Amino acid sequence: FSRQGAAVPAFCLAILYCSVLNFGPQQVGYLKWRGVSQATLGWFRGSGALLGVVSTIIFPKFRARIGTPATAVLGGSAQVIFLLLCVVAAGLKHRDVEEATAWLQMIGVALSRFGLWMFDLSVTQIITETVPARERGTFGGALSAMQNMFFLLVLLGGVVWHEQTDFWGLALVSFACVVVSAVLFVVWFRRSRNKDLIAAGEELQELSGAQVSEAPLLTQAPEPEPAGDRQVRGSGYERPHVEGAV
Repeated sequence: FSRQGAAVPAFCLAILYCSVLNFGPQQVGYLKWRGVSQATLGWFRGSGALLGVVSTIIFPKFRARIGTPATAVLGGSAQVIFLLLCVVAAGLKHRDVEEATAWLQMIGVALSRFGLWMFDLSVTQIITETVPARERGTFGGALSAMQNMFFLLVLLGGVVWHEQTDFWGLALVSFACVVVSAVLFVVWFRRSRNKDLIAAGEELQELSGAQVSEAPLLTQAPEPEPAGDRQVRGSGYERPHVEGAV
């Protein structure tokens, strides 16, 4: 797994499973504790799913215009920006703003689905393009194991910090994981792009050196032979020698 060029993007995708800001059991329980109705929760979850579908539709256009890695950076950045609303809302504990904070959380999570699916599709495309077909099954199995491990950490966190007032801490850790994922991908993207530029430069230098070495050297032109002693090139004909001829 670590030998593949897509190992870092795959890890960035897997760490996103270590989050409670996804309309999962922990967040739904917290929002219901804040007084949000089941109908409102269903409406925002449907809106998030719809934004995910929109992201899958426009993903090919972004990929064709700016490239797959840049599209992943765009999706990760959008996810960080929208989930920041959730962290701020979870940290507000004043009674007068309880309803507003619940709505901010639901809006932030729903909007973040757009960036999440764009990032997911971009990383999946990178894996498909870079991992050899014969090793893709092993790579995918390792990726699924990491995703399940991070999801298990979320469940264990819910067991340890089970009080509704502890949700802000879980939300903060989840947001930190999303930020780490986005930053790691940007670092990988810049390093891989620099490697590509260096490799292209070395290839260009090798090509230029090969052309110079294969170029014919300019030497002094040979002295012309007498016209009578020349052979007709390509015909195999040679003028016969005649005795007594000058």
